[in-house]
Amino acid sequence: MYGWLDTFFCSPRAWFVEPGERSLHVTASALARWLPLLGSVVYVPSRAEVDASARWPDGLLSESPLLTPLLRTHYLRVLGIVSADGPREWIECLDACGEILAQLHLLPDTDYLAWDNLPDESQMIASRPEHGRSRMFRGAAAHLMRFRCQPLANMLCLGEASPPRISPLGRVVAQAIAGSQPLLVQGLPVL
Repeated sequence: MYGWLDTFFCSPRAWFVEPGERSLHVTASALARWLPLLGSVVYVPSRAEVDASARWPDGLLSESPLLTPLLRTHYLRVLGIVSADGPREWIECLDACGEILAQLHLLPDTDYLAWDNLPDESQMIASRPEHGRSRMFRGAAAHLMRFRCQPLANMLCLGEASPPRISPLGRVVAQAIAGSQPLLVQGLPVL
């Protein structure tokens, strides 16, 4: 109890532990097949403009422009941090040059076993292209969503499933992750 009292008036930054990190090489099709297993997550796509000259992966489609950054993913950076609010885990999806395309944030309602069991075809790597620190990640609106991946002719189509009911704790965590950004559920703000 006294330890808690000693740190109660400390800055929240005093509680932070250096983030743990690991990097993986992944194919976009393996990622698209893995995403539906997660259940509810907070998805934050980048505000950066999409490079029109980049080649899109064969055999993949997205139902929405919101999801197209996921189809350009070559690397995953898995991060975790402990703060005064508890542990936080998220995955950054990176393109071939190492630029962050999107972030996926773990919620209490996310399937933890699927989260820990990253795509089967992913390979742990020691080094990946470093994204420029001059272009820090700037996320667009945060979206509470579940993914779905279904075959369409000879292609895989990545889409958004209707979000399940989310627990009150999950809603609080999602709002904290969203911060100053609006949290959206199928385009509607969550209050």
